[in-house]
Amino acid sequence: GETCIGSAGLGYLLLHTTPQDRFERQPLTADGLTLVAAGRLDNREDLYDDCGISLSEQATTPDSLLILRAYQRWGEDCPAHLLGDWQFAVWDNRRRTLFIARDHCGNTGLYYYRNPRFFVFASNLKALLALPQVPRRPNLLRVAQILTSWPGDGIQTAYEDLVRLPPAHTLRVTETAAETYRYWYPERLSPIKLASDDDYVEEFLRIYRQAVRCCLRTHRPIGITLSAGLDSGSVAALAAPMMAQDGKRLTAFTSVPLFDGQTGAGNKRTGDEWAHAHATALQAGSIEHLLLTARDVSLVEGIQRFFELYQEPGNAASNFYWIMAILAEAERRGMGVLLTGQNGNATVSWSGTGSFFDLISREGWWAAVRDLLLTEAGFWQTLKLQFLKPLLLPAIRLFRYYKNGMQPPWHNYTAIHPHFAQRLQLADRMHETGHDATFTTPSAERVAKFRSCMTSGGATWHALGAGYNLDVRDPTQDARLIEFCLRLPNDQFYRRGEGRRLIRRAMAGYMPQKVLYNRRKGLQAADLGYRAAAQREEIYAVLNRLEQSPLARECLDLPRMRGVLTTLQSKIDTSTTSQCGSILLRGLGVGLFLERF
Repeated sequence: GETCIGSAGLGYLLLHTTPQDRFERQPLTADGLTLVAAGRLDNREDLYDDCGISLSEQATTPDSLLILRAYQRWGEDCPAHLLGDWQFAVWDNRRRTLFIARDHCGNTGLYYYRNPRFFVFASNLKALLALPQVPRRPNLLRVAQILTSWPGDGIQTAYEDLVRLPPAHTLRVTETAAETYRYWYPERLSPIKLASDDDYVEEFLRIYRQAVRCCLRTHRPIGITLSAGLDSGSVAALAAPMMAQDGKRLTAFTSVPLFDGQTGAGNKRTGDEWAHAHATALQAGSIEHLLLTARDVSLVEGIQRFFELYQEPGNAASNFYWIMAILAEAERRGMGVLLTGQNGNATVSWSGTGSFFDLISREGWWAAVRDLLLTEAGFWQTLKLQFLKPLLLPAIRLFRYYKNGMQPPWHNYTAIHPHFAQRLQLADRMHETGHDATFTTPSAERVAKFRSCMTSGGATWHALGAGYNLDVRDPTQDARLIEFCLRLPNDQFYRRGEGRRLIRRAMAGYMPQKVLYNRRKGLQAADLGYRAAAQREEIYAVLNRLEQSPLARECLDLPRMRGVLTTLQSKIDTSTTSQCGSILLRGLGVGLFLERF
């Protein structure tokens, strides 16, 4: 639906995923207000009372109407009262102001472009770029950030002047100004102190179950991306029994290597996650578990499809082929919702800082000393990990710098052209913002990890899922769950040298012990090197095209990318597999973006 009110126009395209979606009639109008909204509200029961929705109206009240009622009651303060994955815009014709807002955790997308005569916003970059008034110019700093795995600020896109509204922010637009406002500060909440370890686990499970249950509100079949890990595994372990109570089954999708027994995972990683993922599925019960090899999606096709849907390159280009294979299979099977545990590392399975110096900065001396006594397994472990390693870290970095021939720290994992990086003064920019290009800084505070997960991950899955008629939902990225996890004492996550204590204790009995205490992390796209070698002709064809693009030649070290592909013909191990993803495929993704300019 769409409507125009004078010089303002609002439009809406519906993806049916909740039972109330069939009652949607947008845009909505009332008292000079016009609203468009999309998403899912998780606190409908609270809003019924606050917004005067009678019992007879509740079953037929769509989420958009609840948002409009909330705006009528609380005005521009209403986003703080809305839980779930949502985005909305309200045009106030009397005051001639536009108000747009995005959910707490950034599980949706909101982009906009503004000049002195024109303002436009959309939930997807593709919609903005369809307008002739919107410029198409590459943001080369953001391109460099993608190439070097630098998350950035979460606001800039790969296009100049096209920006994201950050998570937990609102934007108010008038004829003369555009003002943003942040409405949620979970890091400012006071710490939680409960009586015992068991009390922490009990409360955690209560909130986690609530988050999972909210993500099950749909009249359509539900799927999940299931790995061998604790995040998606815990979501599946909680969701499947809930669905079984309603006579439904969860469909789980696990990506496995196409080249049986041939991966670049090495001895410390698991290249095939099927066995552990299947053990989780069997214990949870009521799960149809499917393995996918992504045989019919090439590496280049995965990158192209990602760009088609998201309109920006991504730094995880090595995963795009299997992500697209899962999304396509979920759509083929009629799924309407796809669950993930994408951001669990920052919440439910946070490993704990394990750093005395981080604890001092966050909790003060006395609390840090108390936690230190609980942190490591013994005196020598404490001395080594808490004091010697942090103190020696600058010397270790310096040693590696000289060992690598005084190359910048990103040299081993990026296809960025050295002259391009120098022209951007990339090292200085990283230093000014505190980005560690060596990725050797000890795991920082939970807030920093949480922020890095919020930069663009939710918007990415939002766009990809929509391309396959799917609503991608992540219970580990629930605002209530985040608040609880950020407020917990460090020893609930890390004690006596053991990380991820909370999730392991909470999931005891829900997930197999061999999964809970598996020390070998799964490696996604572990057979990447073999796939690239088998698809070398298609990849060489793209490299040849990129040679014709002046911008690609300026930004990318194309000879180095060719060298990685050549090496894969004779040697596939952990190092060349890693370089295939971080140098060759990420470079291809950026190149396919740059050749359009």
